[in-house]
Amino acid sequence: ATSFNGFVNKTRSFFPNLAGVTAQAQYKGKELQGMHVNITTQFYSTTEITSFTQFVSQMARTYLPSGVPIDITIKGSDGAVQSFLSRDSGESTYYTHVFNSY
Repeated sequence: ATSFNGFVNKTRSFFPNLAGVTAQAQYKGKELQGMHVNITTQFYSTTEITSFTQFVSQMARTYLPSGVPIDITIKGSDGAVQSFLSRDSGESTYYTHVFNSY
């Protein structure tokens, strides 16, 4: 929870117009098995979304737990997926994809 709160606070301080950041974590016993993060934004241009996706990738590497698979979906306030980030449990960097619907 502390790591996720650091991620949320740092992300909101850089991009204050976020509509929401939530996470769903999977546990087996007391051990974290994976995490799904959803971020809702109010960005509309591909440049804004690309910049935000790069920033989220950096903050995720810094603040989110290592050693577990994590995926992050960035959606617009209309619900459309704008970008997606994913990391497998043995990886340190995130695969990112920005959708070109803008």
